[in-house]
Amino acid sequence: MFPLQTFASGRENAEVLPEDVSVGWFLGECERRHLASEEIGGDAVFVAYAGIGLPWIEAVLGLKVRVQGGGGWAEPLDSDWKTYGEDSVRWDNGWFEKMQELTAAAVNAGQGRFSVGPCHLRSPIDLASAILGAEALCLSIYDDPDALRRLLDIFSDVWSKMVEAQYERLPAYFDGYWCGNQPIWAPGRTMFVTADAASLFSPRTFRQWVVPYLERIVQGLDYCIMHTHSTYLHMLDAVMDIEGLRAIQVGIDDTGNKDISPLIPTLQRVQAGKALILAITEKDPAIAASQAQMALRELSPQGLCVLAYLPTVEAGKLFLKSVEESSAM
Repeated sequence: MFPLQTFASGRENAEVLPEDVSVGWFLGECERRHLASEEIGGDAVFVAYAGIGLPWIEAVLGLKVRVQGGGGWAEPLDSDWKTYGEDSVRWDNGWFEKMQELTAAAVNAGQGRFSVGPCHLRSPIDLASAILGAEALCLSIYDDPDALRRLLDIFSDVWSKMVEAQYERLPAYFDGYWCGNQPIWAPGRTMFVTADAASLFSPRTFRQWVVPYLERIVQGLDYCIMHTHSTYLHMLDAVMDIEGLRAIQVGIDDTGNKDISPLIPTLQRVQAGKALILAITEKDPAIAASQAQMALRELSPQGLCVLAYLPTVEAGKLFLKSVEESSAM
């Protein structure tokens, strides 16, 4: 994610418009990150995508985008959500065109140097949470289930159309594609899928209100990655049952406990049925390296990817050095 405070003069809560997003600045950031990835080394490569902290699909749905905490956030709908229909989608407000413009510009600039993938788009249930707010979403399941289903149907269609539009501009790499939100190549079309609002739901509610729409949006794609968090894996069984999801990413949340050994049995259960991407978000390279080392010792190497998100190039180098030295012992 690129720092959105670059736009709107860096003002917290300032509204961001399509014309505020500079293609030249975006390409400069792509170049900078590509060179940083090359300097760090390791197996992960830089993959460009229209990921500048913008909630693209929410913007196309007509929500206002504002700067919050250095990223972009969409305001909840300021009208009755039950009146939202297909004609409420704002394909013409400039955001869809800007997403396509950045994607095409990255493809042109990357020629033979770095790859480009589709940008992350939040799933239907996450969009419902953005439109309604978390509390109203939970209540709507019981108070207005039919209206909520209509909303999720609309969001599913918009999601699929925006993914398809990006793939019309993305070149294939060795008969496959890169996932924009992850440095992962697959021999087919791929997307990074989230359902963070599911943290609010029981496993039964997840199966009823999330799974059908996840199954719907991954149709026609070949290798989708499901994003989860270590602090809410209660819906893991339902996710494992979705055939269109070929890999599960588990992000290690910072709970204050840096020991990931209690998580290992769950990760092994993931590996029994899916490929596993372990996302280490610890910023201290020594602690991140110890977590990676445990994963490499305790988990099967088959279908395993360990990614560490370090804050600086130097931290990335220290992390790799620690992991490589441990592996050589």
